[in-house]
Amino acid sequence: MSQLCRSRADVGRSLRAQTEALEAQATFNAPQDPLTGLPNRFPFKDGLAQALLAAARQQKRVAVRVMGLDRFKQINEAMGPYNGDRLLKQMAIRLHAVVQAPESVARLGATNTRCSCQRRPRSRQWERW
Repeated sequence: MSQLCRSRADVGRSLRAQTEALEAQATFNAPQDPLTGLPNRFPFKDGLAQALLAAARQQKRVAVRVMGLDRFKQINEAMGPYNGDRLLKQMAIRLHAVVQAPESVARLGATNTRCSCQRRPRSRQWERW
C-alpha cells in the first residue's frame, strides 16, 4: 500500500513539473510580452524579415536599434521588482508613443528592447530614446 501511495505522489509531482514546464514554454512562445504588452521575438523576427525583403525589392535600408536600460538590475534590487516592472511598463508606453507604423518595437529579454524602422527616422525621434 505504501508503494502505491509513493507512486501516486511521484506521478503528482511529475505532472506538476510537466505543467509548469509547459506553462513556461507557452509564455516563452506567446506573441506578446505579458508585462509590457510589447511583441516578443517571434513577431519581431517575422516583421523584420518582411521589412528586409521589402527594402531589398525597393533598394532601401532597414534600421534596427537595440536598447537596454542602464543599471536596471541595481534599480530593481534597490527599489524592488514592483518598481522595476513599473519602469519597464513606462518604457513600453513611451516607445509606443514614438514609434509609428510600419516601424515596430519588441521586448526580447529582461531589459533588451529592439526597434525596426523601414524608413529613415527623424534624428530627433531617435535622440529622444
